[in-house]
Amino acid sequence: MKATAKIEKLNSDKCKRVIVRNLSRILEIKILEVDPKSNTLSFVYKSVKALNKVKRELRRIGFPIEKSFIKENTPEVSF
Repeated sequence: MKATAKIEKLNSDKCKRVIVRNLSRILEIKILEVDPKSNTLSFVYKSVKALNKVKRELRRIGFPIEKSFIKENTPEVSF
């Protein structure tokens, strides 16, 4: 499934690097795009558990999700 989230405080390339570095540790997701200009993060995930890990990690590192859009019917992506 694919999710796009509006992220609080995502306003620079430094913020982008911090997010990518920390979310890369979650093996059940694949980051598609992190865009500081629109404050958005797009990624695909395998399960609700993986989605919750992303939410928890973003909150832990100081970039909580402001709003999210989940698209359930997305093609399979290999991880």
